[in-house]
Amino acid sequence: MAGSDRWRSVLLAGGTAGMALLAWFIHITQPIGAVNVEGLTYWGGHWSLFIWHSLFCLCIALVVLAAALGLGVTDRLLANRVIMYLGIISYSLYLWHFPLVKWLHQAKLPVLLPDAPLLNGLLWAALPVLLVSSLSYWVVERPFLRLRHSR
Repeated sequence: MAGSDRWRSVLLAGGTAGMALLAWFIHITQPIGAVNVEGLTYWGGHWSLFIWHSLFCLCIALVVLAAALGLGVTDRLLANRVIMYLGIISYSLYLWHFPLVKWLHQAKLPVLLPDAPLLNGLLWAALPVLLVSSLSYWVVERPFLRLRHSR
């Protein structure tokens, strides 16, 4: 592996690992609907509100830089049809993920993995979020996009 490929791989691995660790951290410190020990929620003034976003953006920048520098893994990952579809429906995913995850959390669904609450939540939420977001994109968003482009 050439030196530049090694650096691109380090950027990709560091950014990906950083995003995973930050997602785990925010889940542990600020579970949905919970109040932490200090009595502060994420949106209510907890210190992580101010630092977490900056660190997560830095990790995203590392992944984007690895992709921009032409690492083969990122080329294959980002050219994947599934990832491209997620990009197409990304706005609908953004709009629908939180209300659906919160609703599913309150529904007290059966625990599939008792030692992994985050993974359990993801297993229950992934398919409904994808289905509702897809439906929202095709029924609401896409017709308006077509209308805009027809002018």
